[in-house]
Amino acid sequence: MIGLLRKDQTLLWTTYNKNFLVVLLCYTAMIFASDSLIFVMYALIFLGGLYVSSTLTLDEQSQWDTYARTLPVTAAQIVGSKYLLSVAWTLICFLLSQSLCSLSGLARGNLADQWHNYLAGNLAATALVFLYNALTLPLSYKFGAAKARSVTIVATGVLVGVSVLGIGQLLRTSDAEQINLIPVDSALGVFLVLLAFLAISLVLFFISWLVSTAIYRNKVR
Repeated sequence: MIGLLRKDQTLLWTTYNKNFLVVLLCYTAMIFASDSLIFVMYALIFLGGLYVSSTLTLDEQSQWDTYARTLPVTAAQIVGSKYLLSVAWTLICFLLSQSLCSLSGLARGNLADQWHNYLAGNLAATALVFLYNALTLPLSYKFGAAKARSVTIVATGVLVGVSVLGIGQLLRTSDAEQINLIPVDSALGVFLVLLAFLAISLVLFFISWLVSTAIYRNKVR
């Protein structure tokens, strides 16, 4: 299992390290330049979480599944390495985003007023990434990454639309002249909703792993 994780992580990092570092530097510069651009850092979580699905395309191109059948590993372990790596990348990007957003707020002297906004945005992005992968990974195993791409594009559009509507609702319920999207006195309720949303996404993510494992097991027979 560790070998599978190392294989996928090495594949990801050698393929996307320059892209990831450039995006990280650009996003960091943007949030320090303007607090109104803080939302771009939430996109970093999407970026990290979505990288993992691209390993399926790379596996198909290199005919990895043919070689994997000769290894002393189970279908659950092969598929599970993708899901664990997705969790790892998503959590790392969550911590990066939260840390950099907090440093940006600290530099402006408004961290005490903004930390709950940063945390809410990062939690929402994290939950959406888990939901996205819960949908796209089984489809990719079933139909192939290339054929599933059109479905994943639609899924991305839906998730982005949900995010925009959610942010719009927060804006409508707040004072248009205030920077804070979430009033401090209602932050606890917002966080409870977000944590419930995250919990649901994790349950669906786990179910998705079970479904993907069954698909992969039948596929390689």
